[in-house]
Amino acid sequence: MQSYRELIQLTSQHLQEEYAPNEWLVSTPETCQFFRNLYTKPKPPIKTPPPQKPKIQKTVRSIAKKPSLQPKPVMQEPPEKSPEPVALKPEKQEAPHDLKEQLDLIRQVCPNTQIIDSIPAPRGPKKVVILCDLDPFWEKVGGALTDRGLKVDILPIDGEISKADLVLVPRNSDRKIEGSPIIYTEKTALYQQDTYLKKVLWQSLCQQLQI
Repeated sequence: MQSYRELIQLTSQHLQEEYAPNEWLVSTPETCQFFRNLYTKPKPPIKTPPPQKPKIQKTVRSIAKKPSLQPKPVMQEPPEKSPEPVALKPEKQEAPHDLKEQLDLIRQVCPNTQIIDSIPAPRGPKKVVILCDLDPFWEKVGGALTDRGLKVDILPIDGEISKADLVLVPRNSDRKIEGSPIIYTEKTALYQQDTYLKKVLWQSLCQQLQI
């Protein structure tokens, strides 16, 4: 390292003696490349010793044993007494209210309103009577009504009938029906030939019976 510094000092002194300040020096490309490589040559890395880890001294501590704890005696509480049953007092039945004055007032204000004193008993299924020539077509009609929850009687045209919610009577029949709604029917052959007549018949039944 010392000789390298002396070489630099001698070279600098030689240049100052031979050349004037601020004078350009002309060199060959080989010389320029030599000094350029010398200038950019990487310096060897400086090796540093690795840091030493501090030594840890292990200390052993003696753990004192805890004294064993004995379970404390548990005090048992006396059993609780079951509550005595409470006697229920019978409920007082209130007397029915007298609504005579209110009903009389309603009759005066709304004379056309029907007032029912008691709830009527539920009635059974609606009854339909079919007077016909006992053709299988009317058996199918009766079966369809039965599936809707109705009671159906299929009788000849001159058969004896009782009170019914609806009676089907042939249009060309002279049979008179009293006390029951009536639907006049066409000849059986017409229903079998025309589907539209079947549709009209069924719509009339559904509308009249509200099914």
